[in-house]
Amino acid sequence: MKGCLQLCKPLLPPFGSNSGILNSGGILPLLNIAVGMKVIGGLSAVVLVMALATKEEKK
Repeated sequence: MKGCLQLCKPLLPPFGSNSGILNSGGILPLLNIAVGMKVIGGLSAVVLVMALATKEEKK
């Protein structure tokens, strides 16, 4: 007896321009990485400024 996936595979049409190819996003994955790096940089700057602002001066 065959599994459901083998039986249903001929019935399911492929969808999208390149179905099954994971590297078909074009430049969007690179843009996502760039935006993520910018967000991490901004959050790091905010945390650094907050850490420097709460630092007490020694007398």
